[in-house]
Amino acid sequence: MRHELLTKDEQIKFCALLGENLSVLRMKASISQESLSKRLGYSRVQLGVWERGEVIMRWSVFSSFVLFFSNNRDAREIMIALGILNNDVAKILDVNFSKESYPKKEAWS
Repeated sequence: MRHELLTKDEQIKFCALLGENLSVLRMKASISQESLSKRLGYSRVQLGVWERGEVIMRWSVFSSFVLFFSNNRDAREIMIALGILNNDVAKILDVNFSKESYPKKEAWS
């Protein structure tokens, strides 16, 4: 699998970093916990747990958030600036990392 490009410790670091910044990404994408939870199939309570850093999300959860937020220009820029989305993660998740390749339309419009 391609996620083997990262060690388990690196995956945990990325997952923790995303959790710490999940509320910021939601705000940049103008999406509530309730709406995000419905779109991705997680409970609102679980999103809160990740946002508060009570539990570190699994890599599969990290992947779903990165794929979702990469479709929003502002959230994508934040992920790049924070190092959540970098070349390695982009390769693993098959996400175009080019800053010029933003989607033309928001994923949830």
